[in-house]
Amino acid sequence: MSVALSPDSDHYDALATAELVADGLHWLHDTDQPDTAIIDSRGAAALVAASNRIIRWVPLGWGWTAGVVIEVAHVHWGLGMGAPLNPMPCDDVMRLAADLRQYGSDIADIRCTTNGLSAALSLQRPAHPTLCAAVRRHMSGCPLHHSRICDRPESRGGHRCTWYREGQRGVIWPLRHRPKRSDLSRRNGIEGDRS
Repeated sequence: MSVALSPDSDHYDALATAELVADGLHWLHDTDQPDTAIIDSRGAAALVAASNRIIRWVPLGWGWTAGVVIEVAHVHWGLGMGAPLNPMPCDDVMRLAADLRQYGSDIADIRCTTNGLSAALSLQRPAHPTLCAAVRRHMSGCPLHHSRICDRPESRGGHRCTWYREGQRGVIWPLRHRPKRSDLSRRNGIEGDRS
């Protein structure tokens, strides 16, 4: 399949993204995680500031398959309830798909789930088994409190548990992944260290 891309599209930063794609695919498919690792189901994320995009490497996405999600990092809304003023052009998704193919990834499906704000690319090759196990540990929750929010203070429904923080300590992240503080990560949707 050949996709026509507009050469003047300035949204997609090809140089910054090429290194990110290589690093992310290596993390997703070839990086061993420790038996104690706990990774949020949203996976690893990196901000491509020049193009206002976040790229996520998701071990267990649509249909429990590995995937890559691209989304607008900072959405600019107009007045009222209208559409976003800075939607992501389809070119960005197609360029990311072309980059993934260039690095040997076969794409099973492309889903544009919101009005120009995000797209998910499902990959045919599964994520590394230890990475999937780390995500399943997070999805199962804390074995003591049977919750994924037990690290919160009691006033917010938690138990001040260290289960998640301890599981994050051994995680091997992609080189370009920048964990954020919990207050920033929850606001911007970038998963990272909650300590």
